[in-house]
Amino acid sequence: MRRRRSWLFSTLLTVAILFNSVSFASAWESTPGSIPPGFASENGEYVPGEVVVGLDRAASEEGVRRATQSLGAQSMAGSIKGRFQLYRFASDAEAERAIAALQRLPGVVHVFRNRRVSVPELPTPPGDKRDIQRLPSPSAGSPQAAVTPPQEDVDQAESAAQGDPEPEVVADHFRYTPGPSGTAIPLRTSNDPARGWQWHLDKIKDNLTALRLEPAPLIAIVDTGVDYNHPDLKGKVLSGRDFVGNDNDPLDENGHGTHLAGIAAAWADNGQGGTGVSPTSNILAVRVLDGDGRGSLFAILAGLDYATEYPEVRIINLSLDVYVPCQGPEYAVMREAIRSAAKNGKIVVVAAGNESDVPILNDLYRSGTVHACPIPASIPEAFTVAATDENDQRAYFSNYSLPPDYVHRGAGGFSFVDVAAPGWNILSAFAGQGYASRSGTSVAAPIVAGTAARVWAQFPGLTNAEVQTRLLSTGLELHSSQGFPVPVPRVDLRRALAVHTTGIQGQVVNPMNGLPLHDVMIQVRANSSVVAGVRTNAAGFYTLAGLEPGVNYTLLATRPDLIAVSIRATTLSGVIREGYNLHPVSRRHSIGPAEPNWHLALAWHDTQPGLSEWRLGYVNANPAILPWQRTAGQEMNLYLKTPGAGILSYADPGDLDHEPFARITRDSFADAVATEGAIIRRQAAGAYCVSVHLDPRDFGWGEFASSGATLRLHKGRTLYRTVRVSEAITGTGTSWWSVLRLEGDTVSVINELQHYPCWGSPDDDIPGIPYPSNSRAQGDLGIDLDRADVYGVPLRQGENYRFRLSGSATTDFDLYLFGPDAASIYGAIPLVQSDRPGSTECFGFKPPADGIYYLLAWAFAGKGSYVIEVSRVGGCPTPPRGPANRPLPHFFS
Repeated sequence: MRRRRSWLFSTLLTVAILFNSVSFASAWESTPGSIPPGFASENGEYVPGEVVVGLDRAASEEGVRRATQSLGAQSMAGSIKGRFQLYRFASDAEAERAIAALQRLPGVVHVFRNRRVSVPELPTPPGDKRDIQRLPSPSAGSPQAAVTPPQEDVDQAESAAQGDPEPEVVADHFRYTPGPSGTAIPLRTSNDPARGWQWHLDKIKDNLTALRLEPAPLIAIVDTGVDYNHPDLKGKVLSGRDFVGNDNDPLDENGHGTHLAGIAAAWADNGQGGTGVSPTSNILAVRVLDGDGRGSLFAILAGLDYATEYPEVRIINLSLDVYVPCQGPEYAVMREAIRSAAKNGKIVVVAAGNESDVPILNDLYRSGTVHACPIPASIPEAFTVAATDENDQRAYFSNYSLPPDYVHRGAGGFSFVDVAAPGWNILSAFAGQGYASRSGTSVAAPIVAGTAARVWAQFPGLTNAEVQTRLLSTGLELHSSQGFPVPVPRVDLRRALAVHTTGIQGQVVNPMNGLPLHDVMIQVRANSSVVAGVRTNAAGFYTLAGLEPGVNYTLLATRPDLIAVSIRATTLSGVIREGYNLHPVSRRHSIGPAEPNWHLALAWHDTQPGLSEWRLGYVNANPAILPWQRTAGQEMNLYLKTPGAGILSYADPGDLDHEPFARITRDSFADAVATEGAIIRRQAAGAYCVSVHLDPRDFGWGEFASSGATLRLHKGRTLYRTVRVSEAITGTGTSWWSVLRLEGDTVSVINELQHYPCWGSPDDDIPGIPYPSNSRAQGDLGIDLDRADVYGVPLRQGENYRFRLSGSATTDFDLYLFGPDAASIYGAIPLVQSDRPGSTECFGFKPPADGIYYLLAWAFAGKGSYVIEVSRVGGCPTPPRGPANRPLPHFFS
């Protein structure tokens, strides 16, 4: 049978870019004690010829020094309180021979090579799907539990906004009205110009804490140093030790340490840049990494010991990691150093790492045990921080704890993350008096360090353990629905400081481009009356505090150039309810005949959790990775079928100035923001059909049930329809949401989780055309006519078959074989596929069972006649030469 399919194909590609700017090395085979390669530049390699010797307290330092020199040591390169000594040998071979001898000396407790450590490379958004190369298909996974996100209520939003006065607005992006007690809460404001971009401060509720801050404890940043001349840090940086240059000038030549220091403690209200979490804290700069962000484990241990011994330091920040054998001396020495800091009353805040748990999962899957541990993240006495995004979802790159039943073979879990904090696009000071936004668990750690300092300032009598307990007990607990299979609290500064208020928080984002919308008025309505108002800041965030508890409010987002949109929210006493995001679009679509007249706005809960799982679990078919279906996030793709120009999608977005005068405006995959949009500028005669695809073969992951997806259709300033996936008629499909059909001004809502009529009948390819008894099928294919043929072929178990498709020299036809259990080719995964460039395709196959199998012939390029032959003899010719990584079709309707 034939059916229409110009839309049939988009590119299934394997990752050619670095999702986290981290080389995951998915083919790495874990063996006991092995270290995964390439988590950052040179990270985990050894400093040539250097050996660290650890001594017990009874050891003779001089005796060990003489013995080491007799073994060929050229110099003693460093010492930490005499108990740890660093020696340099002429070669790695001499260093290895010396280790074997030194281990036998009395008083020597640890001997190991000095390992290189680097700043974790910056995680980046995944990029364009068209830049990614094809990899194999996934195996089935388990469904994800559903969650219920906030519900939009937009149908009457614009009419409700008309004629209402602007409510009073206090400050820039929040308003306080006295609660039932009548006691006002001081609100933190700032004259720092970049404060509005620092969404992480809104998320931890810094804006709801006291206006006047008490002096806070000293925070040590053990990193690349700090630019103490930066205007947002000048006058508050104490110059500690530089263990790279071996002097007392820890000036940052990289930028990483300055960025962390600004996040933790930049000046507030100085008219410069942004604001630190704890602006009354000073910073002790300790340099252990050079201008390239590189250093050694010994330098880090020395810097950690220095900060531990510094009397005024209460908090130490370590935003770096390296993988070492879990039972090895390096792990033991790092644990001893952090334990010593904790015994001295310090809190050691460390980054969880940006590897998405890949090395840990590989280890667990292959051996049932974790052999290579990230340090300092996995040290029990460290306060380990994972990273979250604006929606309190785990940032896709962040490491996280694993429960005991996470992988097979009865392996135990790996629980090492203590707390979470924002770690996506965090703006802060940067070396050279500039500012930058960075992502990673590196930037999440100083948010926790600053939060701990604020708590200690308000409650100075607390011990270090009690401060940590307070941060854990007052944080917002995140679960598997947010990407954390082991629950973890996200720090909440307001609650940690015992500020009691009731309110609502959310973000306003343009669904057509994924960017935050600033200066949007959020009207708060109760019983049709406007009771309060706020404006969004530069990051699109708004915070409403001092609302009455237990009230069902309507929040209405308005700005003169936007179509109003609203959302319902019910307050809870003492809680700032979060995640009430709104997605208004521009009114300009009604201005004149040359402007777009229809637009579609698709928004859902979140994309980030699942990106790495999709890449490594689906694309690389790696069974160690969490199946994409069980991830918390969703990645969706909007499809618009036009009357005469085929299907528009990320692969073929269309054109507003030429045919088809319609365009998909953005691809959520590019920046991990969960919105997509489409515009029809000049409507053609006939039906437009709208669908949303969520499937790993189409760069998608997650499930519709937990997505909270909403699609709104506007014409000019008029909202025509709001369609919510939560109200969809349940169907048999799990990868397609069939939304609506538009013809003229008539909108027909389909709203089914299954194939829908615009794309054709869902089952006309199976059973397909009966294969001829002479084992020779022939027909015509044409991409211009958008046709494909499917044949049902009876095969016998254990027989060796050859399948060969040939066409004219000007064609490029592809051949696919599906199993007998395929109810439809749409969404099915082919058993065998041959889609190399050229006019001939051929492959062999031995059926595992008797049955009717299905052959699909499809024209990738060109048109003309074809012949398919099925035989039990002969092999396949050498595939024709051509460009690699040709697009692989995916099947849907």
